[in-house]
Amino acid sequence: MFDRYPKSNLLQVLLLLLLPAVPALGAYLMLSPPSPLAGGELTLHQVEALGKEIVWVDARDRDHFEGPHIPKAIWMNPVDMDTGLEGLFDAFSEEKIIVVYCEPDCHASHKVAGRIRELGLEPVYVLHGGFEAWKEQH
Repeated sequence: MFDRYPKSNLLQVLLLLLLPAVPALGAYLMLSPPSPLAGGELTLHQVEALGKEIVWVDARDRDHFEGPHIPKAIWMNPVDMDTGLEGLFDAFSEEKIIVVYCEPDCHASHKVAGRIRELGLEPVYVLHGGFEAWKEQH
């Protein structure tokens, strides 16, 4: 059946049939939420692509937090978890997301994020690369 049509025509027809799928695929990729990395992590680019206001939670130790940190970040360390709870509840709303960070290769952010989820606040993510990743971009 296809022997009477040149292969170039078949390729053109195939391309014309697939062409409408390109914008739909692009819209799906742009509108679907980014997939978290291991342990609920997102890269800074993924966090910013969500287009929502961010409640930053700094899970580093007190000395690091008292130095450079993300502006308006709330300090909440696994050792003293309750210290930042009031500020977190005051800052959070359903239109916002919570992003916890610490240093690269630090696990404090995952502990704090887990505790925040236990309190029923969602969505909560961990910043992949921590404060260093944020600092590189700002």
